[in-house]
Amino acid sequence: MPGLGANTWLGTLDEGWANSAVAKITFDGTQVYGSIDRAFRSYRLRSGEAGKLYLMEVEPALFPEGDCAVGTLRSLPREEAGAWVSAPPFSGAQPRVAADLCKANSPTPPMRKLDILIVHTPAVADAILQANNLIAELNQVFANSHVNVHAALVGVSQVAFNEAGRHHGIIQRELFCKHNDARIQCQANQGDPETPVLGRLDEVFALRDAVSADLVMMLIAQGATAKRTCGAATGAAPAEDDAGPSPGVDYSPFAFGVVGDSCAGGGSYTFAHEVGHLLGGEHDWRHANHGTGGGMYGYSRGYVSDGGAMDVMADRECTLANCFRVPVFSDPDLQHNGFPMGVRNELNGRLNPTAKLCRQTSDASGASYRRCAADMQCAVQQYASVVEGYRVPVSIPQMPPPGEVGAVRVTCPEGYMPGYNKILITPPSQGVVEYYTVAMRRVKYGDGTWQQFYSGPSASPLVRVSAESYVRARACNSGGCGPAVQSGMTARPGADCL
Repeated sequence: MPGLGANTWLGTLDEGWANSAVAKITFDGTQVYGSIDRAFRSYRLRSGEAGKLYLMEVEPALFPEGDCAVGTLRSLPREEAGAWVSAPPFSGAQPRVAADLCKANSPTPPMRKLDILIVHTPAVADAILQANNLIAELNQVFANSHVNVHAALVGVSQVAFNEAGRHHGIIQRELFCKHNDARIQCQANQGDPETPVLGRLDEVFALRDAVSADLVMMLIAQGATAKRTCGAATGAAPAEDDAGPSPGVDYSPFAFGVVGDSCAGGGSYTFAHEVGHLLGGEHDWRHANHGTGGGMYGYSRGYVSDGGAMDVMADRECTLANCFRVPVFSDPDLQHNGFPMGVRNELNGRLNPTAKLCRQTSDASGASYRRCAADMQCAVQQYASVVEGYRVPVSIPQMPPPGEVGAVRVTCPEGYMPGYNKILITPPSQGVVEYYTVAMRRVKYGDGTWQQFYSGPSASPLVRVSAESYVRARACNSGGCGPAVQSGMTARPGADCL
């Protein structure tokens, strides 16, 4: 799928893992950033020097405490970690409410679009690639959850901020400290060395207004932080539990989240988790710090199933090594390994935001606890209609395409990998260039078609070009591409490069 300065490939591993095992690979023509999630294991793909790619397995034990969820929970053997499927129709005593917009037998809700700005510190590498990859992962969670919500990346920008030694929650508070109502919170602990500095990140507000972003997420270098958590966000929630959206309350000034770059996605789904907080979601109802309270609605909660699987919002005592995080929001009509991934509101139907949606029960050992409704899928579909109105999209005039590039040369200077060539593109004299495209036509093999093999910002990409071929390049921007300019024929095998 095309993105902001990069493209992302999404694929399912063909080993029967369905939606719980996917590859997300983002590239810009010269660099690659990706993640591969396979049940209990997660891998990261990164570009290295001289065109090398590195595949690294993530070690969950090294993740900090917090929204990445640590601790213990009964796990399933890996061979039993199957795909989630639609559950049988609900057969309980209470009927569904007639206006249930979250079910397949009801009118399809309109698609909601969330415009997201991602800012990052100078210490974050591959920020554009990572931003596109995280947005693709978030949209995967929306699609898996069967909600008509789509996240759009409207900007990626570097901000001057040093995260060294600071806590995610403090950085997140600095993001919204400009808002007058938040200054009381920001000034509450003046003796605390971590108290936010007012105005430190004011530039983010200007960036948000410029691109009309509903939500703002900040990427920081996880290795430089205090490492107490992997992320932080202000949960949109009413003053009283289960009360639903408070009339007249504007949560948009607080719609900021912070995530560490090394644990934002790829198995932990921290980025999607923090966005879930901004959409009114809470952690799972068994979490000790949250009692019976919900998020924006009484069922805006994450869930840990009896089969040892967590949804995106769950923050139970659990690690990725012995508990499987399923890339969905809680939903009682989805199952994983035969266990529901949510709890229906058994009292007053599914869409009653004012009911107290908990009841007393006990576990297998006889210990008593409260069991609460968990239906984040439905809550996201409802509250996204509010969040998409945080900022009205601006109308940006389309820029004209750039002019024709100058000369296009294919070289193989000393020191480059054998078999690779450096394409030298002379930038056009007119217009704004956002990226270049390069295509090749192979003459030796009688192939008369042009095949594009590069798209990215570099005017001197390092690529592999066949012998006896022609190369052509275009300069492009959001308004289109300029005329193509062709190189001379590349050398025959064994001859010197042009």
